[in-house]
Amino acid sequence: LTACLNGTGFVAHHHMHATPYLASQARLYGIKFVLVKRNIFDCIVSLDDFFMKYLSGLGSDAEVYRRKQLPPGWVSMPFEERVGVLLDSVLGFYVDFYVSWRFYETSGQISPIWLSYETDMLGDKDAMAAKISLWLGHIAADAAKLRKQLNSDRDGSQYHFNKGVAGRGERIAGANRARVIEAFSAYRDLADWSEILG
Repeated sequence: LTACLNGTGFVAHHHMHATPYLASQARLYGIKFVLVKRNIFDCIVSLDDFFMKYLSGLGSDAEVYRRKQLPPGWVSMPFEERVGVLLDSVLGFYVDFYVSWRFYETSGQISPIWLSYETDMLGDKDAMAAKISLWLGHIAADAAKLRKQLNSDRDGSQYHFNKGVAGRGERIAGANRARVIEAFSAYRDLADWSEILG
């Protein structure tokens, strides 16, 4: 919380759920949330890619698999089977992440700006900067600084903008796809999930 008191502002990148405590802190310290929504199926494929690259060179080191909570032989498993294992591990997190933020937003406890990974993060950085600046209520000079900063990091490495590829989640089909859609269906009255469910 020290950063909240520095008077100059800060940017922090966290994968966290919304909670009543976080909403209270936001009100108390004037914290604003910029949230990124991404197609869930693309997220799963991206996570699979990460583990395949990470584990491919490690052979059969059981400790590595244990730490990552993956079964031995991960790299030789068929794609759909790997996706099923990943869903066992992360689907609850993804659902709770989106539902928690939407719940606290619709209840009026937070007022985030939502960016689309596909159209904002992978798209026009100038347009994204203008969108964020307008939401923050900053003057044109601040918008220009934000545009310059976002455009200075085109590959996303410096500021942790993950530069993935949109649309690869179409590979996920059948029971795995139905499982993801079903997990969000219980919350269909809370928000329109079509953008992240593709």
